[in-house]
Amino acid sequence: MDQHQKYLIHDNDSIFTSRELQNFLANTNIKSKKTGFKCPWQNGTCERTIGILRQELLNHIIPINEKHLK
Repeated sequence: MDQHQKYLIHDNDSIFTSRELQNFLANTNIKSKKTGFKCPWQNGTCERTIGILRQELLNHIIPINEKHLK
């Protein structure tokens, strides 16, 4: 079964409004979901998820470049 992510949940940081990221999301059919404005409890949920992914996936290797990371 081929599964891919359907949503990217993120806060309102300007990095998520970059044209490059928006093009990537459009090309991969991933919908962008912003956390609520002035809802800091939602940001913690996103940060924890990112932290877990980083810890489980990236702390075991030292990526040399993007190709190596993929």
